[in-house]
Amino acid sequence: MVIAGDILLARFFHSYQHLNTPYGTFLDKVIAAEGKQPSAIVTTTWHKAGNIRVNMPDTSVVSTAYPASDLSTQALGKGPVLLVWNERDGSQSSMPDELKQWLEAKFGKAIQLPDQRDIALPYYYGKEPDRYHFGYSWYYPTAQ
Repeated sequence: MVIAGDILLARFFHSYQHLNTPYGTFLDKVIAAEGKQPSAIVTTTWHKAGNIRVNMPDTSVVSTAYPASDLSTQALGKGPVLLVWNERDGSQSSMPDELKQWLEAKFGKAIQLPDQRDIALPYYYGKEPDRYHFGYSWYYPTAQ
C-alpha cells in the first residue's frame, strides 16, 4: 500500500520514484522511430538494465556496472546496439564515459561515436510538465 501511495502521490510533490520512470514508453518510442529491434541494449547501471530487461525479455541487456552481463563482440552480432543512459534526477545529459569506453573496448578506439539523442517523456502517474529524460544512441557495428 505504501509503494502504491508513493507512486501515485509523487505527482503532487514532483518527487518521483524508480517505478514512475517510463522505461516501457521509452523503449516503444525509440525502437519504433528507428524501425529496428536492437541486437543488444547497453546501459550504465544494473537498475536500468533490470528495468529494460523486464520490458524486453527477449533482448540481451548489458550493464557496464556488472561485467558478468557483458557479451562478446560475436554474441552482439551485426544488429544495432542501443545505448541508454540518464542522470539520476532524470535531467538531460550526454553519453557517460562508461558507455564510450565500452564501445571502444568492443569495437576499437578508432570508431566514430554515434549521434547522441534525448527524449523527454512524462512520468508514469506524473503531472504536467514533469518529464524524465533518457539519453540514447544507436550504434551499428561495421564489418571488421
